[in-house]
Amino acid sequence: TTLTNSAEDTKPHIEQLLPVINQRLERTFALQVVSNDDREQQSELQGLLCGSLQMVTQKLGERARPYADQMMHLFLQVFGGKDSSVHEAALMAVGQVANATEADFEKYMPHFRPFLALGLNNCEEHQVCSVAVGVVGDIARALEAKMLPYCDEIVDLLLRNLQNPDLAR
Repeated sequence: TTLTNSAEDTKPHIEQLLPVINQRLERTFALQVVSNDDREQQSELQGLLCGSLQMVTQKLGERARPYADQMMHLFLQVFGGKDSSVHEAALMAVGQVANATEADFEKYMPHFRPFLALGLNNCEEHQVCSVAVGVVGDIARALEAKMLPYCDEIVDLLLRNLQNPDLAR
């Protein structure tokens, strides 16, 4: 809430956080994981850092654009893991990147699309699925007509979700 409620004149200082948080998230992929506790700590740290990137990107808006490539690269690495709670945090952060980059988000779609589809297919983890639906809205607002090549697949996945009686409403 400190970031969300910070004054406009603090944006240059908040912007300085982006490369630091990106570096810390990048370092989590090099952590030595030998036990379940290690994996849990890594996932928790990645989730917190993705959440921090989400909040900073939301606050900065368009000022976060120069960091979007690095953030998306890191988020795609996060999606390569198996922890759905981290995926949820990364999906929300991607939604903010889409809001910040607007039509430029198009360049990330070929790489992000499979992970978005996985999130929309993840009916067992209804929170991840719900966040993925929200990200579809963020991306649609950002891309507008450039969203068209992805619409058939996304609408198909959304319709399947609506027909799934096991999906938490």
